[in-house]
Amino acid sequence: MTISDFSRDAERHSRQNDLDLDGPPILILKKDEVAPDLATMTIEADDDDRRADDNWVDARSVTDGFAKEGIVCGAFEPKEFPETNFESDGNFKTLLKVCTNADVFILDWYLFRGNQNAVAHLLKYILSEDNRNTSPKPVRFCAIYTAERVDAICDKVYTAFKQIEPSVSKDVDARKVCAGGLTVCIYAKEEATSSGAVAAKDLASRIITDFAKTYEGILPALALRGIASIRENTKRILDRFPAGMDPALVLHSGLTIGGQAIAEDVTNLIGDEVSSVLSDLQVSSNEIYGLCAEYVNGCTDSDFRQTDDSEINKAIASGVGGGAIRDFICRVFNQRTLFPKDSDGAYKAVFSKCKETPNPKFNPNLLKLLRSYVERKIKSPVKFGALSAMFCQRTSYSAKRMLKFGTVVRDAVERDAYYLCLMPSCDSIRLLDYEVVKHSDGTEENCQKVHYFPFWKLDAVKDGGMSKAHGLVVKGDDGAYCPLCARGKIRENFRLMKFHSCREIVEFEDDNCVRTTDNEKTFEWVAELKSAHIQRMAEFVSREFSRVGLTESEWLRLQVDR
Repeated sequence: MTISDFSRDAERHSRQNDLDLDGPPILILKKDEVAPDLATMTIEADDDDRRADDNWVDARSVTDGFAKEGIVCGAFEPKEFPETNFESDGNFKTLLKVCTNADVFILDWYLFRGNQNAVAHLLKYILSEDNRNTSPKPVRFCAIYTAERVDAICDKVYTAFKQIEPSVSKDVDARKVCAGGLTVCIYAKEEATSSGAVAAKDLASRIITDFAKTYEGILPALALRGIASIRENTKRILDRFPAGMDPALVLHSGLTIGGQAIAEDVTNLIGDEVSSVLSDLQVSSNEIYGLCAEYVNGCTDSDFRQTDDSEINKAIASGVGGGAIRDFICRVFNQRTLFPKDSDGAYKAVFSKCKETPNPKFNPNLLKLLRSYVERKIKSPVKFGALSAMFCQRTSYSAKRMLKFGTVVRDAVERDAYYLCLMPSCDSIRLLDYEVVKHSDGTEENCQKVHYFPFWKLDAVKDGGMSKAHGLVVKGDDGAYCPLCARGKIRENFRLMKFHSCREIVEFEDDNCVRTTDNEKTFEWVAELKSAHIQRMAEFVSREFSRVGLTESEWLRLQVDR
C-alpha cells in the first residue's frame, strides 16, 4: 500500500505527490460483533439506554471506500482488553503491534466492553512509545468513528495527551488532536446526535482528505514528492551496490590496516546516490508558481480585504473587490511575474500586462495590497526564518553532539556572542585523550591533552541590515531563529580556545554545553551548518588571512584570468 494512497488527495488539495506508507490502514472491530462476511461491525452505546445492536457500521462500505482509492484496508478483531496491567498482556501487545505498523487505524471509542478507557490508554501508550524510542517521530493517523458525543471524546483525547506531550494541539472545529507524530480525528456516525456525521461509505474519502491536510502546503508537497522518488528508485540505488563488490566489505577493508576509509565512506556513497536521485527529480518553477496560484485562488474574498493599512482598505473597499484582487494575484503567479520594490518600498509590476484594470489608480492599490497580503501570510520573521534556517542548518538526528567544522556555539554568559568553529573535520575527530609527560625524576604521567580550536566570531543581525556580509539563519534549541553574519577584521573576530577531548572528539555534555580547559568560558550548542555554507564561511575567513602582505607577483596573479 502506498501513501500515494493518502496523499493522492493531493491532486484535489495541495497536489501532494505519491509517497509510500509502510503499512495499510486497519479497521479495528469489536469482539463478537462482526458478521462472518465482515459486512458489519457494532459500536457500543454510551451511558444512555441505546443497545449496541442498534449501532451497526457497514464495515464493507468502509473497506470498499478505500479500495476505490486503490488502498487495501485490513480488518482486525482484538481480544478483550484487560482492566489492569494491560502493557504485559499478550492480546494488548498484538493490538499495539497492529496499530503501530499501520499508518492509519480506525477505532471505535468503546472498543472493549466494560472498559471505557481502553482506547485512551492505547493512544497514550502509542504516543509514549513514540516519544521514548523513536526520533524523528513516525507519522500516525488515528480515526475514531463513533456514535457517541464526538466533542466530549475530543476533549478526553486532548486531556490524555496533555499528560504526555505538553505541546499537544487541538482543533475544535475539525475535532482533531495532534501530539508528536500522532494525529487523532474523531468522526460522528450517521446515527450520532453530533453535527457533521460521516456515512460509512464516505469515511475513507474523509480520512484521506484529513491525512493529506496533516502536512499540506507547497513545501511539504515537494518533500513528499522527493521521498516518493527515493522509494520508487530504491532498486536503482541498490543496484549501485551489488553484493559482488562486497565480500565481507572487501575483507573488512584490508583487515583494517590502512583501509578504514572504505568503511567510513560507505555512508557518503549511499548519500551521494540518494542525492543524485533527488537532483534528477526536477521540480520546475512553473510547477511552484502554479501551486502558488492555486493556493491564492482557494482563498476567500475576505482574505484580500484585510490589511494593516486603513488607507489601502478604504481604497479597496471603494473600488476593488476581493475577487478582483484574487484574480489579479493569480494572474501574477501564472505569468511568473516578479515584483521588485520602488524606492518607497512599494512593489511595482515588471510587465505592463499586469495592469489588470483600465483605471490606473487601482494598480498601485493592488500592488500595496499584495505586499500587505504576503507579509501577513509569511508572518515574518518566523516562517521566513524557518525557511532560511532550513537552507543553512544541517538537521541533527542524533543526541550526541561534537565540536567540529561548522558548529555554531553561543557564549552561555554573553548571550549575544556567537562563534563559528573552523577546526577542519579530520582534525576534530582524531584527538587523543592523554599525552605522556616525563618528570625530572624520570617518572611518566598521563595528562589530559589540551587542543586548540579556531573560531570566528559571528555578528547578530538586527533590523535586517546584513549589507554585503556573509549571512545565515540558525534555529536554536529554544525554537528562536537568529540571523547571523560573518564580517569584520581578523584582529577583532578570530579566536583560539582550548578544550579537553573526550576519547577522540570534543563532545558536548548532557547540559548541551562544552567548557574551555580553564572553565572560564562555557559555550552552548546552537546549530551545525551544511557543508556548502561552512565552506563559504571558511573561504571568507581564509581570504581575510591572505590579505596580509600582498606582493607584486600576487597582485599580478589576480589580474589574469587563468
